[in-house]
Amino acid sequence: MSAFFPKEGKYDEKKGNVLFVSHIVDRTGAPLVLFDLMKHYQKTYNVFLVTMMDGNLRDEIVQQNIPVFIGMPVNMKHVMENSGQTNLNRYG
Repeated sequence: MSAFFPKEGKYDEKKGNVLFVSHIVDRTGAPLVLFDLMKHYQKTYNVFLVTMMDGNLRDEIVQQNIPVFIGMPVNMKHVMENSGQTNLNRYG
């Protein structure tokens, strides 16, 4: 699994978490709609993206301060450990 993290921005422990899953991150219909949805949710949640395949939209997503994990399988504990989250008890 590859992981790409924003250079700025950080995990906000006061916010809830939302994990989005996509088959690819390219500039086609569904991934673009998902990107808009992630930006909307990012206002009130920590947003993470897991995708099966990399694509030409990944850099733009990371620039929006959304961590991108490429490949499967993934578990929430791995996502949270790599994002700086310290309270992992509720994720198993």
